[in-house]
Amino acid sequence: MSSLLSNSSRKENYTGLANQVKDQIDSLFSLLAQQEVELQLVKEKFRRANIEVTLYGKLPPPDETAVFGFSYDTDYFLVATLELLIREQLFRADGTNRFSQDEVDFMKTAIYNVFETALGPYCIASCCESDLTFANILINLPDADQAEEQMLSAIDGAMQSAIDIVQKNYGITLVAARSPIVVGHSSLPAARNTAYNRLMEKYRLNQIANTGVVPSPSTERLPTAPQPNARLEKQYYQYILSRDLGMAKEALRALTAEDIAADGLSFEHARLRFMNHVESLLNIFGLAASDIGFLYMRPMETEANIYQLLDDLFADMEVRISTGEQALQTKIQSVAAYIRGHYTDCNLCLAMLCDQFQINQSHLSRTFKSVMQVGILDYIHTQRLLHAKDLLVHTAQNIDTIWQAVGYTNRRTFNRTFRKMEGMSASEYRKHPRPTSE
Repeated sequence: MSSLLSNSSRKENYTGLANQVKDQIDSLFSLLAQQEVELQLVKEKFRRANIEVTLYGKLPPPDETAVFGFSYDTDYFLVATLELLIREQLFRADGTNRFSQDEVDFMKTAIYNVFETALGPYCIASCCESDLTFANILINLPDADQAEEQMLSAIDGAMQSAIDIVQKNYGITLVAARSPIVVGHSSLPAARNTAYNRLMEKYRLNQIANTGVVPSPSTERLPTAPQPNARLEKQYYQYILSRDLGMAKEALRALTAEDIAADGLSFEHARLRFMNHVESLLNIFGLAASDIGFLYMRPMETEANIYQLLDDLFADMEVRISTGEQALQTKIQSVAAYIRGHYTDCNLCLAMLCDQFQINQSHLSRTFKSVMQVGILDYIHTQRLLHAKDLLVHTAQNIDTIWQAVGYTNRRTFNRTFRKMEGMSASEYRKHPRPTSE
């Protein structure tokens, strides 16, 4: 009887253990499935970023592309540009956003999926963002042996079908234009410019209806645009970085005037260069174009329109700077105080601070150093070592306890940082402490 009970008990134990193992295996497979989804999202994000930098002439290393398992089948491409004709829907009269960023992202994703699916039978199509109301499509053609006219007609038809689907299902009106076929990655920035210029020339000048695919010439060549004035460009960016808006304004005005007057450069291309310079200005000051609503709402059909926008933009920036310097000082001091209060958190880093204070990483890094006269990571290390030195001098705690107590995740980083900033090891400092100041 005892033996039977013992066997029964063992059987129950084995059953319980088996269930535990099964639960652990199920949990592991669930985790792996979740990680696979997350990996695919990372791959997709990288793919679109890869396309974006390619179209703007900044090619990523080939091995980066290979790691994520995607490549192009041929060297034959064309580029299409989409414009969402919902500017009036996106922005209120005062320039503020009508929709949340999540809502805008959903609309974009839906549009991308429709176009990539519609073009799928004819080519490999990949969408990427240009700005809030524009998107680019990189189209990799299957081969060059097909009849060019037939292939392009099929692609134009597929894009028109996608436009119709988006209009019917989402109520979003689109207009699209494409480049001719080009060969090689190096030709893609020029192809993008061609698609954009065609969109501007045809749609903006009301030569076509307010939706659909812009008709393309039967034969065409990519234009070779003259290079911008390198001296003026360098001056412009130097003035921006030094926050000399008066001189930056004059440099941008001179740059724009040269582009508008340049032979071989269309007005639309000159306007595109102007907006690229404006975007650089906003990025350096931690702003987005949507932060200054009139950038989207104002017409830019004439040279006078552009110069008026330039004047209004710099006037707006001057006000922002004059009223924002104190606010900036206050925010940076708040960031510094947060670091002093959370230096023990091993997760404390630039990304965490940006998330906490809702500030762009490059903007926070730049402004923190400007206000505090020290880089943000050096400031974190300074606070940690300040308290580490206090513990070394005033307690008998061992060094392994101390480096963990002040927020480091391993002794090697602590030792390296301590020696770099103090000129000696933590053990040496304990024997020969020096006066400290924050």
